Amino acid sequence: MAGGKAKKTRSIVQKAGLKSTDVVLEIGPGTGNLTLKLLEVAKRVIAVELDPRMVLELQRRVQGTPFATKLQVIQGLSFVVR
Repeated sequence: MAGGKAKKTRSIVQKAGLKSTDVVLEIGPGTGNLTLKLLEVAKRVIAVELDPRMVLELQRRVQGTPFATKLQVIQGLSFVVR
């Protein structure tokens, strides 16, 4: 990740004021740059991604890391508004 984007991502997570007990719902995580930073702080991250290629990339990035058990990836549209 480029320096400017990395700084912005860290800033977003810092400003969110997350605690180690928080569960985060992330919509559209893409390749997971923000997701990885969220996983450093939050208890758990639930990421909802429509694109199956991005789901695979995100899963690949956390595979074999301590973050793998803290991340749940849901592919598709998972919300129904009534």
